Amino acid sequence: MNWLSKFVELAAAILQKPEDSVRFANNPGPFSSIIPAFSAFSLAAAGYLLRDYYEGIFLFTISFHASVLTLVYVLFASLTSAVLDARVQTQSGRSPRAHQARRVLLQSLLPLIFAFPAATIAHITPVPGFVFVPLLLLLYAWAFITALRSLQYLYELSIRDIARQLVISSVITLAFPAALVVLLFVRLAAFL
Repeated sequence: MNWLSKFVELAAAILQKPEDSVRFANNPGPFSSIIPAFSAFSLAAAGYLLRDYYEGIFLFTISFHASVLTLVYVLFASLTSAVLDARVQTQSGRSPRAHQARRVLLQSLLPLIFAFPAATIAHITPVPGFVFVPLLLLLYAWAFITALRSLQYLYELSIRDIARQLVISSVITLAFPAALVVLLFVRLAAFL
């Protein structure tokens, strides 16, 4: 029961006062790895709920999509925190905090747990896609703002500086796979 009260305390800190969640990033528990899995499962179940048809193997489908989303979330948080920490170190001379930044980014995914309730609301409307997409964008914005506020207190920078660093780090992290795909197509076109 002690772990449940710690999880509720962490969830309250993340959802209400993100700056308090930094102390949970300094004392890692199992929650840093559970939060992305819960968020991914909620998003996978939401996607399955909004489908036009259902299959008998829905547990496998939801589990597979949740596993892939969890892997993407963890990989993106790891790469973004490494790039972010390197940028903050070179520009402001702060001490390295990549592990705490990774945990903060993973913990900031907690608002995505509400993806399935948002899909349930959207499912009862006549046009679920037009309702779910804005709700999902709001949940991602909430997660981004949570990450910003937590990282602001972790690195002790202004909100403007940390927002710029986080956006640039995210773009750099997303640009590498895109550049590799373009390079792969160029190589394949030259080979053929």
